[in-house]
Amino acid sequence: MPPPQPIRPAPPAGTGSVTMRALSLLECFGPGRSRLSLSQLARSSALPLSTAHRLVQDLAAWGALERDEDGRYRIGARLRQVASMADHDVPLSRHALPLMSDLAQRTGHTVLLAVLQGTGIVFLEHVIGSKAPFRPRPEPHLILTTAAGLLLSAHADAATLGRILEEHLPPAAPPGTSLPDAAALGRELARIRRDGHSSTSRSTHPYYTAVAAPIRTAPGAPVIAALSEVGVAAHADPRGRDAPMSPAACLAAAAGITAALSGS
Repeated sequence: MPPPQPIRPAPPAGTGSVTMRALSLLECFGPGRSRLSLSQLARSSALPLSTAHRLVQDLAAWGALERDEDGRYRIGARLRQVASMADHDVPLSRHALPLMSDLAQRTGHTVLLAVLQGTGIVFLEHVIGSKAPFRPRPEPHLILTTAAGLLLSAHADAATLGRILEEHLPPAAPPGTSLPDAAALGRELARIRRDGHSSTSRSTHPYYTAVAAPIRTAPGAPVIAALSEVGVAAHADPRGRDAPMSPAACLAAAAGITAALSGS
């Protein structure tokens, strides 16, 4: 059974509301939620069952959704084809994936490609490693709790960084959370800019740790993305089956992607 998904508030009525409601249904799918029933879609999107049923039928007729023999829905072939064609037109994904796959194969770690979208983080690509089968969660608010998010925040312009802190950093971090206070975060972001990479054991999962390195369109150009390598945390690997996390391999792969982008 797919894990529960937080219920979103219903989209506002008015111009474009039908489109937004249809998109909210598609947004219900993700890692661990590849097949959903109509009731699960309605509940996760906070839509009335009758509305969800009507929109699901429209999405299925176009090919954005497909219905399994057991009545559950999954992302349809036509939508996957559109997404695939879009990916091939994006130089970042095209140049990054070969180096990501190589890094994941050599280290056994999961490798992520992330970009800043507004004040949140979006994972464009991921290659699952054999020793650290971590799957990123599609939640933009994780920007201050991931290595990739911290790196992107460190290299964001002043206005964007200000909005990130305003939206995602509470005045005082609640006890037991992984969010740093403002002063500690400022020191960490300065260290990331100085050292050229980020690392964190405050990942979104207690059993993983991560490093991240910057990707640019050319050496010295602004940072456009983060390459992150996720491994098993030391306390979760008492037998030492996973190699200790080091930023060197991630930095080299990120530099290779930058070189590929600058020559494209």
